[in-house]
Amino acid sequence: MATFLQQIANYYMTHVPAERLCDYTFVFPNRRSGQFFERELLALASTTMVMPQVTSMIEWLGSITRSVPVTSVESIFLLYRAYRDIMHERAESMERFVFWAGIIINDFNDVDRNLVDARDLYTNLGQVRDIRTDYLTEELKEDIRRIFNIDIKQAREETERFWKHYDAHTGQLTNKAEDEVATRFYSLWQALADIYDRFHALLQERNLTSPGMMYRQAAQVVKEMAPSGELNRHHYVMVGFDELSVSELEIFKALQRKKLGQFWWDTASPLAAHPMPWSEMMKQMETMFPAPTALDVITTSPSFTQLAVTGTMAQAKGAFHEVDRMIADGIIDDPSNAIDTAIVLPDESLLIPIINSITPQVHPVNITLGVPLQRSSIVSLMHLVARLHHQATHRKRDNEWLYYREDVRDLLSHPIIRSLCATEAERLNTHITLNNLFSVPLSLIEQYPDLLTLFMPVTSTSWLQDVIDHIDRLIAFSLRVDAHERQAVAERTDRDLDEATDVVPLQSAFIMQYVNALQQLKQVFTKHADIFTSLADETIFFLIDRLTASQTIPFTGEPLQGLQIMGVLETRCLDFSNLIVLSMNDRTYPGRRAVSSFIPDYMRADKRMPTTATREVVNAYHFYRMISRTSHVTFIYNSSTARMGANEPSRYIAQLEKVYGIVPTMRSLDTPITPPAQLTLNVPKGNDMERFAVDAPPVGDRLRRLSASAINQYIGCPLHFYFHYIQDLNDDNKPSDFMDSAQFGTIVHNTLQDLYYPQGKIVNVYATDIDRFIKNRLESTARGEINKVYLHRDADTPLTGEALLMLDSIETYVRYVLDHDKRLLGSNPDNHIMIVECEKSHEVALNAGEGREVRFTFKADRIDRIVTDGTAGPLRIIDYKTGKDETSFSSIGDLFSEPDSGNGRPKAVLQLLLYCMAYRLDNPDFTGPIEPHIYKVAEMASSGVIMKKRGQYVNGAAEFEQEDSAFAAQLQALLA
Repeated sequence: MATFLQQIANYYMTHVPAERLCDYTFVFPNRRSGQFFERELLALASTTMVMPQVTSMIEWLGSITRSVPVTSVESIFLLYRAYRDIMHERAESMERFVFWAGIIINDFNDVDRNLVDARDLYTNLGQVRDIRTDYLTEELKEDIRRIFNIDIKQAREETERFWKHYDAHTGQLTNKAEDEVATRFYSLWQALADIYDRFHALLQERNLTSPGMMYRQAAQVVKEMAPSGELNRHHYVMVGFDELSVSELEIFKALQRKKLGQFWWDTASPLAAHPMPWSEMMKQMETMFPAPTALDVITTSPSFTQLAVTGTMAQAKGAFHEVDRMIADGIIDDPSNAIDTAIVLPDESLLIPIINSITPQVHPVNITLGVPLQRSSIVSLMHLVARLHHQATHRKRDNEWLYYREDVRDLLSHPIIRSLCATEAERLNTHITLNNLFSVPLSLIEQYPDLLTLFMPVTSTSWLQDVIDHIDRLIAFSLRVDAHERQAVAERTDRDLDEATDVVPLQSAFIMQYVNALQQLKQVFTKHADIFTSLADETIFFLIDRLTASQTIPFTGEPLQGLQIMGVLETRCLDFSNLIVLSMNDRTYPGRRAVSSFIPDYMRADKRMPTTATREVVNAYHFYRMISRTSHVTFIYNSSTARMGANEPSRYIAQLEKVYGIVPTMRSLDTPITPPAQLTLNVPKGNDMERFAVDAPPVGDRLRRLSASAINQYIGCPLHFYFHYIQDLNDDNKPSDFMDSAQFGTIVHNTLQDLYYPQGKIVNVYATDIDRFIKNRLESTARGEINKVYLHRDADTPLTGEALLMLDSIETYVRYVLDHDKRLLGSNPDNHIMIVECEKSHEVALNAGEGREVRFTFKADRIDRIVTDGTAGPLRIIDYKTGKDETSFSSIGDLFSEPDSGNGRPKAVLQLLLYCMAYRLDNPDFTGPIEPHIYKVAEMASSGVIMKKRGQYVNGAAEFEQEDSAFAAQLQALLA
């Protein structure tokens, strides 16, 4: 059957002479429906004629009021100026007020659109409480019920609940916990009428108009226009509207009284016969403003399919899967111009996935939606830049700006930076990682000129010129990114750069829109310099975000051909044979979104303003009108159970079945996930191990040696050993925001070395030396090591925050060791620890069987002997451990194989026994016993090495030291 717009076009081409059609102005809810209407007129034209004016409601209102709309950012500044003028010393700072501003502006627009007396609405609280009384006239009650479908009784019950905690005489809440917040809100509420007046006066002074005021002015213009005035030259045809604001009602009534208006409502759906709120609303509209003639009654019913997919993004793939199916089934008979088919996106965030899912079978495609600028790469990058500067600190002693490491790393990993400054970003990132920098100084970034633009600090955000300079740097960088993007597109398409600009890349479109937004921001800051000086950093960044969030990138194309991709509101007045509606989950469509407002719903109902309930009614009308003239409808919803309750199909689908008796065909689109074949990593044994042989030449610039850590690594995972010791691939060690266990252990170790091995000198340590170290040097030594190892800065820098807290823990651990050593010395003041060596590198040859030997290197933390009563005890090889290393074992085999379960292999024991054997090999003349000692710093009482089967410490046991021991045999087998 004929579409809604075809029927209207046919009516005027039939009933109005062609030469008189130019006297008509057709007004539509949006521009897109007007474009389709013009196509229908041209299709019916049989002779040359002057086309009528076809426009959208907002364009028509602007033309009759001759108003200039205020931008969103300037409206915030003007509102704050009005607020400050009224509140005086009670005014909050701009950075606090700015978070309310958007709500207040939206409320003001609603007040104006619905011709509400602002002073009557924003009255003092004592008068507001009178809302409980039944002062509404019966006529007004009936209008509210009929037009807005509001239950007045229910609204009053909500009013009672609102006021039960409020004392009108004291002006205070009875719930004291809410007093502070309530006092601020009520103080603002009582001033809003004056703020409203002042705000509109400031707009008028600048010849600007708010969107809501445009409606109020238009209603007055139409109402007061004399019969011989400008309006009388035209006939005004209002097409396809639904819910009308009060100002729109007044405009329609005035046109009706002057016999200048004609009205068309799309209520021909057979579903409208059921007494549902949306159908009742539209019947009231038709009764008040009858159409010139009745439209054709729809007698056919579309086929409905309900398609379940798994995952939000999978809906985009599912949409074009349906398109391909329709092409294969002949439902879409002309893929080269599938204008009879539309994909509707209730969730407009799916637009980019939809674009990326377009299949080659369909061409062209027309996109009605705009892409929000806030979802672009350039804006996400600038969010990181804003956070970087907001969290930067200024070190006054050397006038250095410092940036938080994670902010810098996030910035360096952004796709734009990785594309534009890949080399410098990688170098800087590597420098930060290798030096484990917490704060990245500006002096370091100055060595990377390609990145410096984004890091140049804003010396003071209260100085306007500094912020303007910062914005100019952002603009310059954005233009540089744009040039890079266009060049990349030109190279990909094998065309010259000039030719490549014929079609602007999406990224470039985002960038140019962002640059325009920044230019607007500069102008607003300059015009409101007196307010600007009071802004805090976060306010500036919030305003940038707000400005960019309100911008969209419109797609340029031919709207009257190709498959259509659009939002729900763009479908008004339009009909398609085939419809694919995504996001048909109840949480998404229709959802129940609370609108931020200072005006509660019950007050909105009393003032005939839109409420949550009326918005739901309008959403339902849009849905049922959209599907009324289709032949095939596919609803796609996300059936994933990842979020509880999020996979429920839309209530509209349930209504089709329960109310209208329409049961959609159920289908699911499975996304088969084929697990890959079991991945087996293995490296065939080759000659790689020969590099460790004693006679092997250097590999690269150095000789290769095995160590205890390498042997432990080989036992634990030979493949890991291969990557690390053969291919020289180190583990990824991401810098931590806090001190990790390795850093902690190193600091404890280095602090002890300052006593036992000062400046690399062999000493004898007495109990008095330990006491003196604890008293005079422990704190300063530990602080210096924290600065060097953990913070990478001068040793004498004062500690703050977490580092200061860690100082106490490190001192405690060091004391555990020192107290243990003092106990070993006993009470004789002449007893002492004779240090043999600390941290000295050794290299020996280990037997690998069959006449082969490998290089082995070791470096013990400390080797000493306890001298008691003039007699030196056994040689002790000591290894400090600050973790929970296992210090006991049951058999030699435990050291060379990973257990199936339990506490894990005693790797520290193997390491220390290897040191004992290697020391004996390196010092063949030494014949005394060797004792391995693991110093478990946190549990010094359990230090040592215990062999469980004997239940005693390992003290110079030959089975671990000699080349012909059982230990050496196991080691040789492993090396072989």
